[in-house]
Amino acid sequence: MKKKLETSVINIQKVETTQEIKLTDVGQVSAGAFMTGDFTFERIDLNKELIRHPERTFIGTIRGNSLQNLGIFDKDRVLIEKGFDVYNGKVYIYYVDEGYTAKILKKDKDCIWLLAANDEYQPIKVTEENKFFIWGRIIHTIHTF
Repeated sequence: MKKKLETSVINIQKVETTQEIKLTDVGQVSAGAFMTGDFTFERIDLNKELIRHPERTFIGTIRGNSLQNLGIFDKDRVLIEKGFDVYNGKVYIYYVDEGYTAKILKKDKDCIWLLAANDEYQPIKVTEENKFFIWGRIIHTIHTF
């Protein structure tokens, strides 16, 4: 039986952007029909591609499998941005009562629901009785195959 792990984020660190992280971008790569032509080779800086607000961007490690149907898996690294607008359907890191968790936001008129992307998990209902705040929004994931 597959182990059920509630999702949290650990090892959160400030992102350092003082040094460029340059990679060669080869352009479009088809995941369907074959493409003709050559690759283009352009140098890009991952900091500029992935981090809009360096002063409020952090990196952490996902622990758990409750977001696996979104493609966010145990041990994936995530970029987290603080100071954000809050939207239904986005993935945030929350503090609820005594701990942190990463879930999908759903706002109702009387409460907030924190939803998993894995049928093994029930939604978490958050009301005024809970100690609750949104710590940051997950903006990118880094998944190793």
